[in-house]
Amino acid sequence: MDDGLPPYIFQNSSIDDLEFWKIYFQAAKKLLDFEKKCNAEYLNRYYEIFQIHFNFHFGNRANPRHPDHESETVKLLKDSLYYRIIYVLRNSTILSSAVAFHFQNVLEEDFSYLRKLIQKEKIKICSVGGGAASDVVAVVKILDSIAIKMDKQLDFRITVIDSDANWKNTCFTVLSCLKNFHRTTWKINFVQVDISDKNTYSTEVIKSIKDADIVLMVMLLYDFKNANLDALETVKNVSELMQCGSMFFLLDMELIEYIRSCFGLSGETENFHLVYENLSDFHILDEVTYNLYIWYKKHFTHLTCSDELPVFVRAWIKTSTKEISGTRNELQHRFKKDIERFDPELIFRDHDFFDSGLITRADRKRKVGWSERFINEYLQDKRQKIIYFLYKLAENKKELETARKELVGENVQLEEGEHKRTNKIDEEAWEKYITQKKGYAYVKKCFYENIIFDRKFLIFKNIQ
Repeated sequence: MDDGLPPYIFQNSSIDDLEFWKIYFQAAKKLLDFEKKCNAEYLNRYYEIFQIHFNFHFGNRANPRHPDHESETVKLLKDSLYYRIIYVLRNSTILSSAVAFHFQNVLEEDFSYLRKLIQKEKIKICSVGGGAASDVVAVVKILDSIAIKMDKQLDFRITVIDSDANWKNTCFTVLSCLKNFHRTTWKINFVQVDISDKNTYSTEVIKSIKDADIVLMVMLLYDFKNANLDALETVKNVSELMQCGSMFFLLDMELIEYIRSCFGLSGETENFHLVYENLSDFHILDEVTYNLYIWYKKHFTHLTCSDELPVFVRAWIKTSTKEISGTRNELQHRFKKDIERFDPELIFRDHDFFDSGLITRADRKRKVGWSERFINEYLQDKRQKIIYFLYKLAENKKELETARKELVGENVQLEEGEHKRTNKIDEEAWEKYITQKKGYAYVKKCFYENIIFDRKFLIFKNIQ
């Protein structure tokens, strides 16, 4: 490893998934002791009512055409403590898992930034729109695990900026469940402000963003879309306040309109160096967390922890000299890293993995009373699915590679033609590439769910 960092500082980020789950389960219990039957019943009842009026996936409003989109009932429900508790139980684990996975990838891509960061006396983190603190938990966990392996102790200064002051208590409760929260040197602050309106930014807000070593913006674009706010302008306002050398880490739902809000489809902008991106990733929790659903089943009727999330991610380092580049070599490097990060075909070639997996599945089916005939039919169906998904992966990968070449070729023409100085790549080429990337990621998602993680069904069946 470069820059004087030991080779063992990074770990498999899925190791953290179990700890994230424990943090949020503990935090939710601090907010409301659902070990008491009456409290659990209230929470269950609230969840049932809320689902009628609200799209609870990440706590945002249903389709604007929904009759309850702006109703007083929805507003009252969202203002309740029950809403924030359920949000933490349902969404925070998968969010922290996704942020941790990609944030660690960012650090692996830019060792020089990590070396400078880890040597700081105080690491300042600013979360914009992160009332639930899921992003902060993930980043602190990754940095703390690295520091421990380097025999260092980190001192954090954390500021969470959110438009909803109701999240303050939940935010502090969540952070209090971190292992090292009670170090006397840690400083944590929550600031309420209308993030979408820069005219409301107080001196404290501006200073928190300006002084931050890491600025996080996680699921804010999704929230803005549902509130009909201008995400592009907010991204621009926040980025302009940041200091040189700081990191801007952004993770959100993998929709083209959200990607476009982040310095356009190319992600290139003046004074920012794009160090990492994944334009479409179906992030999934590690399988070990499936065994913990029994704790949900103990208290809740329908509420479970989300175990997958389609996201896009970008991270930039702010510089004083970086101009928009998007050269052929840079594009090829970006695409190569993205495409080769995970290849299901390599997993398939591990015959022991699938053979042992099929044996395990067969044994579990026998334990729950399946006949040998049904087991054999099930295993045959599983083998056919493997072949099908491998075919689809190869097909999508080929289409993705074609779109990639077209995009790079489009840029070469602009470099060599009359628009050389603009470096403006045709948006249609970008949209085609991103669409193919989403298709490729979706097939990988299906591969995960049907080939690797389908044991979740048996776990659920055993605890019913």
